[in-house]
Amino acid sequence: MTIACLLMTTAVAGAQQRYYSPVSAAPYGSAQSQADASIIGRYTSEDFYPSPLVLNITGVDQQGNLSGSMWGMMTKPQNGWDPAWEYWQKVFGRDARGVYRNGQIQITFNNGATYTLNQEGAQLRGKFIAKEENRDMKFLKSSNVAAR
Repeated sequence: MTIACLLMTTAVAGAQQRYYSPVSAAPYGSAQSQADASIIGRYTSEDFYPSPLVLNITGVDQQGNLSGSMWGMMTKPQNGWDPAWEYWQKVFGRDARGVYRNGQIQITFNNGATYTLNQEGAQLRGKFIAKEENRDMKFLKSSNVAAR
């Protein structure tokens, strides 16, 4: 009788293991709120026209740290009238820091230049501040949400 009870208990436990798998939880730090997820995307600005400026936000962690990058083109003086163009890129976590808190994005480059931007629908509006520069900025979210 004892052996029969032991065999039944073992069979029931085995059946539970086969039919009930544990629920896997998302790893700590991967969750983000709906508001945070709405800022993910590709944004462009023409405020430094004719130099393009592109902001790619690919993610936001629980602490508000952004992943992604910002890139653009800048002119370099050269002989003659036509300037030379140079591509630059800043990657969050490497040579720039991007943070999203209280509805505001703060991007800081290693040289101290900052972008402070507020989300307004499909736009980011705010200020760019560098050594001798202080200008209003506007970024428009691209219709293609997939950021590179």
